[in-house]
Amino acid sequence: MTVFRFIKALLRKIGGVFIPLKKPAPADKRQDKGKERADKPDTSQPKPSWAYAILVIGGVAMLLFGMIYGGVYGVFFLKGLHNERAELMQAVLEQSAMGRVQEAQKLYKEAEHLASWMKTFNSSYTHLSLFGLIALSMGASVSRTRLNEKLKMAAALALIFGGTVMAVGVFIQPLAGETFGKTVAIIGGTLVIGSTAVYLWGIIKWVLWGSPTGNV
Repeated sequence: MTVFRFIKALLRKIGGVFIPLKKPAPADKRQDKGKERADKPDTSQPKPSWAYAILVIGGVAMLLFGMIYGGVYGVFFLKGLHNERAELMQAVLEQSAMGRVQEAQKLYKEAEHLASWMKTFNSSYTHLSLFGLIALSMGASVSRTRLNEKLKMAAALALIFGGTVMAVGVFIQPLAGETFGKTVAIIGGTLVIGSTAVYLWGIIKWVLWGSPTGNV
């Protein structure tokens, strides 16, 4: 037993020479390090709010669909519609020259109706892209609005949903009837106006009274 104790003590001595034990820091130094950690500002990024996510993702999605729709419409349909309207106007001139006034008027109405369709199709993708930009601008400033999170999220959903509904309402006017299409567009536009007014009020409150948490 004495031999084993001697060997064990010898190994401890050798280990202490090659791997010196780390001495504990004095109590005052440990306290100073604790204070430094407490005084160090938190540089971690806060988690984005749901309203921010809805506005940014929805806005980018609206821009993307607007670009896809505009590209498909411009490449595959716009030229054909222009050619068809030009042919109708040429027929109007021919019928007028032949003295067929009623036929010329009928063809002219068809040409104007087709031109109205083209304006409507152009306007629908323009509205979608415009509301996408509005959503992105709102998302950039949503942290500077003095509103509770539920109201921010409700206004964000209303803006994305209303903008999409209004663009669809404009698009379906030549297809499903002007009255029905305008009704759908008015509902969507009302949602967009309401959500924009809510965010405007929140921004005004933030400018006048500042952030409720005191953080800028």
